[in-house]
Amino acid sequence: MVSDLESKKKLAEEAVIAKGHFLATMSHEIRTPMNGVIGVTELLKDTPLNIQQKDYIEIIQSSSNSLLNIISDILDFSKIEEGKLSIEHIEFDLNKLCNEVISVFSFNSKQNDITLILDIKKSVPTIIKSDPTRLRQILINLIGNAFKFTEHGSITLTIELLPPPHLNIHDKKDLLRFLIIDTGIGISKQNIENLFGAFNQADSSITRKFGGTGLGLSISKSLSELMGGDIGVNSNLNHGSTFWFTILSRSDIKQMMPKVKKIHSNKHRSFIGKQILVAEDNKVNQIVIKGMIQKLGATVTIVENGQDAFVIYQEFIDKFDLIVMDFEMPILDGANSTRKIRAFENIINTENNSEINIPIIAITAHAMQEHRDICLHAGMNDHLSKPIDMEILTNTFNKYL
Repeated sequence: MVSDLESKKKLAEEAVIAKGHFLATMSHEIRTPMNGVIGVTELLKDTPLNIQQKDYIEIIQSSSNSLLNIISDILDFSKIEEGKLSIEHIEFDLNKLCNEVISVFSFNSKQNDITLILDIKKSVPTIIKSDPTRLRQILINLIGNAFKFTEHGSITLTIELLPPPHLNIHDKKDLLRFLIIDTGIGISKQNIENLFGAFNQADSSITRKFGGTGLGLSISKSLSELMGGDIGVNSNLNHGSTFWFTILSRSDIKQMMPKVKKIHSNKHRSFIGKQILVAEDNKVNQIVIKGMIQKLGATVTIVENGQDAFVIYQEFIDKFDLIVMDFEMPILDGANSTRKIRAFENIINTENNSEINIPIIAITAHAMQEHRDICLHAGMNDHLSKPIDMEILTNTFNKYL
């Protein structure tokens, strides 16, 4: 009997591992072409376009981001099931993050003639310490959900500071509450009860009419709880909905936000004169990353695998200011190429009493935490997931250049 139970437990564990590998592989295979679609679209925006072409570009971007969110939801749901989803605690600008989220929905707002409002209360600190990626994910899930069920009127994102419950007065943690208020169709009381369960929709017709995996609210609930908060909704049928969630954050900086908010600018700082070595085997992604870096003013040298990156860096060690390294490449992958580069630098530094240590940024279609850890343990300085976001790429370059 015991042996039978152990056998079933082992099979169940193997099934979970197999599912995890499958989802990671599928995520990688989908993210690679998505990087081409989103990246080339970003570059196309800066070419001469007429009004109709600009509208088409916005549709492509909106659709691509929707597909990317679905991929992320499925992957995150798997990680939550396995208890492997981790939360970061880093400082970031909350004002900037919220404006970036609002800008994601600017096309939806214009297309549907819905007013999108950002209202951050004066007491909310500018700089907080939490997980910006997960907070952005919750906001995009909930605001996207509001757009699905709002045909006219407005959607408002309100952020306020609440007294933290059961915390020592000397503990510098804040309880932030985010409210997404819409003037949409609302939800009946009987459909609210199980709304935050996996794959649940308000009713069976919702999926047919609006689409979606039914995972967004479930994932948002798990994320808000992992970030020390909670989530809920107040709604009446035909009278709109207010989804809310809270997170605990640390805010040692007392700078307060201005009442009037401005959408974050997409203008980039320049890197003219900087030499960037890029190791990427996919032809489309070569075009994308080269175009993005050239857009920032830097000069790009492309190689097709990690071995070539190692050889050219050895030969021209003083030429390059930064290396962008794909994770999966033929002949020599990004992690092993980085290990060889770091070993070579150690020899040079020992012989010449120098401190050569070129920044190496990983770009990978893998979105799992373990792949990020592999990159960092190999000696890479940072890790970016495909599709590459221009703003994130710029900010990352700023850190090291």
